[in-house]
This record gives sequence, C-alpha cells and structure tokens, in this order.
Amino acid sequence: MRHVIIGAGGAGTAAAETIRGNSEDEVLVINREKTLPYSPAALPYYIEGTVGRDELFIWNWHFVRSNSIDYLMGREVVMVDTDTKKVLLDNGEEIDYDRLLVSSGAKPNIIPQFRRENVIGVRTLEDAERLRKVRGRAIIIGAGPVAVETAIALKRLGADPVIICRSRILRRLFDEDISDIIRDVMILNGVKVLFEKSIDLVGDPVEGVKAPCGIIYGDIVVAAIGVKPNLSFLDGRIALGERGGILTDERMRTNVEDVYAAGDCAETRDLVTGRYGIFAIWPLAREQGRVAGYNMLGVEKRYRGSINMNIITIFDRVFASIGTFIGARKEVWHGSHIAKLFIENSRLNGAQLVGKYALQYAGAVEYLVRTRRKVKIDSMSDTKSFVREVWENVKDEVSQRTLS
Repeated sequence: MRHVIIGAGGAGTAAAETIRGNSEDEVLVINREKTLPYSPAALPYYIEGTVGRDELFIWNWHFVRSNSIDYLMGREVVMVDTDTKKVLLDNGEEIDYDRLLVSSGAKPNIIPQFRRENVIGVRTLEDAERLRKVRGRAIIIGAGPVAVETAIALKRLGADPVIICRSRILRRLFDEDISDIIRDVMILNGVKVLFEKSIDLVGDPVEGVKAPCGIIYGDIVVAAIGVKPNLSFLDGRIALGERGGILTDERMRTNVEDVYAAGDCAETRDLVTGRYGIFAIWPLAREQGRVAGYNMLGVEKRYRGSINMNIITIFDRVFASIGTFIGARKEVWHGSHIAKLFIENSRLNGAQLVGKYALQYAGAVEYLVRTRRKVKIDSMSDTKSFVREVWENVKDEVSQRTLS
C-alpha cells in the first residue's frame, strides 16, 4: 500500500514516522521546499543566531534513507484528483496513492496590495535566511506571535524593528492590560511600536510605509498579518470549514474516502467549546499527524480535540495563553506575576499567565483544560491559593505525562 503525504511539517513528518514505525508500507512525502523537514517554531532563534542552521532540521538524510522514506523535495502539488486517486506535480508527474494525507500547512496571507518586491512573510527557511541579513530598519506589519517573535529576533540581531499594528499587541491571546505590559516590555527593549489603522506601501520595490503619522522608511517590510491554508490544489470534492481549512473527524478523516488531513490546513474541534477551527500549534500538528498515520494503517486512534496554547518569551518575561477565555474570571496580581483563570461549572476553560505563574503553572493549566477535570474552588479564599492548590493537585500527573 502506498501512503502519500503532502507537506513535511509537524503533521506530515509525524504521520510518516508513525506509518513507518508500524508497517512496511510505502511512504512518500512531498515537500515544496528544497530542504529537509524543519521546525518553523525555531526560525526566530535562527534569525537571531542562537540556533544554528543544522539544529533546525527534524530529519536528516540518514533518517530518511534508513527508514526507507521516499522524500521528494522542491516539487509542488498542483492538483489532487480524488476520483482517480492521483497527485499531479508541477513538473507534470503523476503519483498514485492508496491513502493520502493533506498536511500542506499554511502560507502568509499577503493581501494583493502588499505583493511587491521587498515584502516577505516569515514562514519558510528562505524567509529566515533573508531576514538574517537585515541590519537596518525592518517594518513589521502585524502584532501576532510571528510579528512579535520576529521583532525580538531582529532586535537581538542588531536591526531596527518597527511593529505597526491596528489595535493591540497579541490581542487574540491576552486581555488589554497584559497586552499593554507586552507593549511596554517591547518598547523598553528597543522595539518601536506604532498603532495605525490604515497604511499604504511606498514604492515597488517597497521603500517604506505611508501612515497618517507620515512615511516610515525601511529596508524591508515583513507582512505578519496572518496565514491561510495552502489548499489551492484540491479538486473541490474535499469539504472545507468556515475557516477555509479541511474539515476532519476524530480520526483525521475527510469526507472523501482514503483522504486524511492534519496540521495548519485542517479544521479540528476545540476541546472546550466544541467549535471547529484551525489551531496552528506545532505540538497539536504532531499529534494530529500521529492520529492520521495510525488510521491510514487501519489502526483506530481518535484525536482528543484542540486547545490553544501559546507560551512566548518577550525578552526577559514569559507569557502564556492557554485555552478559551469564557466563564467566570479569577485574577491574582503578585508584583509583575499575573494569573487570570477562566472557570465554568468548576472546570478550567483557560488562563492567561505572566512571569512565575507562566513558568510554574502552564503545564498544570493545560492539563486541567484538556482533561476537563473539575477543580474545587469554593473552599479557597483567593485566586492565589487556587493557583497553588491546583498545582499541588496535578503536579505529579503532569510530571508523569511529561516523562512518558
């Protein structure tokens, strides 16, 4: 049996490893980039120079060959024909499959007016290589995790990063007060932050950005305004969800027989709310890939559901955003350390953590959100004791899960 995997990110590689570890079936992985598989999460550290190029890769050629994985790089899929079970490549080659995994990830959502020379995203190793050469001003449009991590990496590299955002830094991850703290930490460490609701690019190649405050000149413009699933090659039979990703069930199956999907191009169920969405998080992509790999082999495994979890270090401060922010809010502020917990029907739905609370309790919070375990809160005098009590109750279980 031939298993064809489109994409060599977290989901695709996890699926290939799972299939190879449990069968001698043929495994073919197609990667549009001319590289071995690597972790995009490490790109900011590569840009700033704390991680070497070789450390980015999660496979090497010895692993590929010793595991008899057919690895095709530098080739792009232009069509998937689910009627004939064929994948068509950009060089005209047709590849037959018995089982197909679409794990093609996402691409930067660069709007038409931004598609000019000297405007790049931050998604690929090629993007990172280009940013490593920047020593002048880099204008970063957007204020999500990619924008923030890129700005920090460029500052440490010796460049002059400027973030331009519409409203707040990391607004989807944190409340306004924590967002303001993040903004202040960025500014105090030399990252300029501007708030502009409308901008235009100047020149082509782009020389800068025109905003109501005036023209901001720069050496390069980074478009970090989100991503969209990379699915232009689908034949129209595979059902998509409201977010533009491929709809999947608990076994990562699509509505088309023998076609599976996982990673940043797939829509999965939010474990807390039950709503479907795209969760662009590396550990979740890996888990989805493993589940898909088992089910492609006929071994039934079920995906537990997705939880948003982002832990980001902003210079010397750690911030964690976990789960969904619905339910009664409990807060504790202890100097620069903050915990905001969101509780509903004695279950923890999510949390926003800063400082030592992020360092010490993020694992416990993720565990409680994921397991939907009830927590006792009525007898606790304040949120601070709640945080401490939660950790005491689950730390052994969290440690065992981490070790396993």
